[in-house]
Amino acid sequence: FSVCSSYLWTNNEISDSNGGNVLGERHAMHFLKSILFRLNSYQHRDKIDGNLGKFSYSGTVDSTIPREEFEADSIFPLGAVSVTLLRFILSSDEVFTEDDANQIMLLLLGAIESCDNRGSVEDVTNYERASELCCALTLLLETDSVRCNVSSDVSFRNMALNVASYLSNLSVISLKENASQNNTNGLQYISTVARSCFCSLITWFDEQEKLSTSVGQGFLIEVFAPEAGTDAHLQPKQNAMIKFIDLLLQYDNDIVRVLECIACCSRGTELLVNKGITDALYSATKNFMDNDINFKGVAPTYGSVGIEVPTFLCRHFSLFNAMLAASTPRPIRQRLITDAARFIQVHSRNAERLLSGYPKNNELICNISTTFSLMTPIDLDGVGNLDLANIRKQDWFMSFECRIVDLALHLSLYPLPPRYLNQLPISLKNAQYSQATRGTQQIEQNIHEGCWWDAIESIPGNDDIIVPDPPSRIGIMDIRHSSISNWSISKYDQACDAAQYLDLCLLYLVKRSRGSACLPVDILQLACALCRCSDTVRTLQNRLMQLKISSENEISRMLNVSSLMETNSDMIRLREVNTIERERLEEYHSIL
Repeated sequence: FSVCSSYLWTNNEISDSNGGNVLGERHAMHFLKSILFRLNSYQHRDKIDGNLGKFSYSGTVDSTIPREEFEADSIFPLGAVSVTLLRFILSSDEVFTEDDANQIMLLLLGAIESCDNRGSVEDVTNYERASELCCALTLLLETDSVRCNVSSDVSFRNMALNVASYLSNLSVISLKENASQNNTNGLQYISTVARSCFCSLITWFDEQEKLSTSVGQGFLIEVFAPEAGTDAHLQPKQNAMIKFIDLLLQYDNDIVRVLECIACCSRGTELLVNKGITDALYSATKNFMDNDINFKGVAPTYGSVGIEVPTFLCRHFSLFNAMLAASTPRPIRQRLITDAARFIQVHSRNAERLLSGYPKNNELICNISTTFSLMTPIDLDGVGNLDLANIRKQDWFMSFECRIVDLALHLSLYPLPPRYLNQLPISLKNAQYSQATRGTQQIEQNIHEGCWWDAIESIPGNDDIIVPDPPSRIGIMDIRHSSISNWSISKYDQACDAAQYLDLCLLYLVKRSRGSACLPVDILQLACALCRCSDTVRTLQNRLMQLKISSENEISRMLNVSSLMETNSDMIRLREVNTIERERLEEYHSIL
């Protein structure tokens, strides 16, 4: 709902000038049902009226008023009022009964279906009315406190299928075909709202079906591949998935969100793979690579500015991850793993450059590494994929794996900027020197001649919240806490992101170690990384213990504002700084 509501309304209050409610919750409920009933087409009313009786409906709807009595200009405001009323009802203390939820959902589905004029000239006014009603339906489906129990009803299910079919049609509105209407932005908003409602609807049915004991092909499968003999109204939508994939090939990032939602539903990934989604992802990449062989930018180093990447790539890897994480039959799993390896291989050279430029493009790096991890199962025979054993022996695979290991060790060596870290123990430093003199490997700030913190420290944080610097240890028991410099909340967030990515890399290495005794990990580097991380964890833990017993005096001294401590607002600000620092330290400590 947060995706689509921003395109329409923000005011959800039904009150007078003094702030008091002018409409009670139950009256608002009856008012909402009456509006929704009248927004249903005249042809739908008999069907709706008959179904409402199943849910103890006792409203005040006058079903004798034909739809034609409403002027066209009044339809859109009535749709807006329905959204406002629903938000008011859901935000009140009034109990929203299951019967209420069932009735409103049925009325909303009928009203949206009434907007569908397929077979006649398309009317943008109907699109706009549908988008309003989609906002209301999305809000209802995504409200956890609302319970509906109508998914097994045949007539309700058929109506929902028709609505899902209509929403899939709205989701792929061609802006070029409607450019003459000078309303391309409006059509784009309508398409975005329809996609959000479509995702909410199929997700709701998927959750209901997982709780049900009945066996069937599933709501999602019926939407895209209806059985013979079902409503002919659904048959043209067998091409909906093809249109979705066409939009993916046009680098529509928003449609990828819809495809991810489909992949997370039961049998959704199987449906996508059978429709050729992996080939489409590969084709989109090849088309881009043919036009722009390398990403823009120089070869980066840790902490450097990094390279520019296409915006679609992160979403495409995210879609692969959703499909790889889904439970699928063995043949589908085999194809996914093979196609994921092919997808990463075509990006392997640029992906290595991305890893070397960490933390630039952090989200994309995490998605690529997740795909690499998910496509590498512990038991190759478990998926029957003998090709993957050969893939692991290829140069690109081994090179990319080494780069992941190198970045993981680098992040472990620098959980904080170097100035906050202690020197490694003498025994490890001697071992490093011995290894370096043999010419086997450079360590510490090796290969890349930079630290990943360099890029973060170089960015001014003018609008950020400044907090005390991270603690550093100078002895076995002593903790030195630097005065305020340029440390901020965003830098703690960056540290947490790096620790989460490090966790992902380590999980991959643990998984690989169970299937192979040979890993590209230098034991000395691993020992240094373990020492550095454990030392930082102990330091953070000691600082947290201090914060629990400290007063505002220490923070006042560090902030050097003792002369300003004359008002309650100053004390409140200092307490807030203390609380913020403690929360960030606790989060980082728990992850690291």
